[in-house]
Amino acid sequence: MEIAGKIALVTGAGRRLGRSIALSLADCGANVVLHYRDSREQAMMVRKDIFARGSHSWLSGHDFTEVETTETWFTDIEKKTGGIDILINSASEYLRTGYESMSAKDLGRSMSIHVQSPLIMIRAMNRRLKQVKQRGAVVNILDSRIADPQHAAYHFGKTALHALTLDLAVEMAQTLRINAVAPGNILPPNSEENFERADPPLNSSTASTAARAAGASNPLGIRGDSKDISDAIIYLLRADFVTGVVLHVDGGLHLGSYACRKLI
Repeated sequence: MEIAGKIALVTGAGRRLGRSIALSLADCGANVVLHYRDSREQAMMVRKDIFARGSHSWLSGHDFTEVETTETWFTDIEKKTGGIDILINSASEYLRTGYESMSAKDLGRSMSIHVQSPLIMIRAMNRRLKQVKQRGAVVNILDSRIADPQHAAYHFGKTALHALTLDLAVEMAQTLRINAVAPGNILPPNSEENFERADPPLNSSTASTAARAAGASNPLGIRGDSKDISDAIIYLLRADFVTGVVLHVDGGLHLGSYACRKLI
């Protein structure tokens, strides 16, 4: 896929990884719809940065827990922009709930954000592209951790999104290429901090505790940054012969804890 000139929707685009992804798409010449829930001011700043790169951008707020309105919201965006070619499902909620404390409401909220709303958007996108005989691409953002019992509802949602990625990659292959990126420890939870690999070194006394933990969590023993995730997404969008792939961008974290014993 040639990204330049395409219309991309990035969910959760006001902050953190979503922001980085949106700017990377603009750098490639895409025009970007910036979805936000509560981060309107941050999304406005991202929009300003996209305009400075010579691309167009739109802002659109929506709460994905209100899943019954998601299709109408998405259809309105397609009418406003002329149609979405690229969908990046980055919006997420990292609710701290263990299996003992997780409520049905917690699980339902996670499923609305991580599974139901992405499915609704992908289906609507697929229907329109079929009608106009065009192709598009979807990248879902997962999580590289094999298990996360301290964030059970979140983990259920991301696991279900993984399954959805594989199923829809087959079912909608004539219209959409559907892939996923599974990041490792890139950003500390609820933080805007980004890690730069070069400075300071992990063994430096000035390296943050979060940065040390990120490096020690994977076999490579280095910390990733948001550009690693954006680069992986750009690759998947451009790779026309790739679908149904989950690309782990995690320094080898997905290989299991046994691979990290010498680093911890």
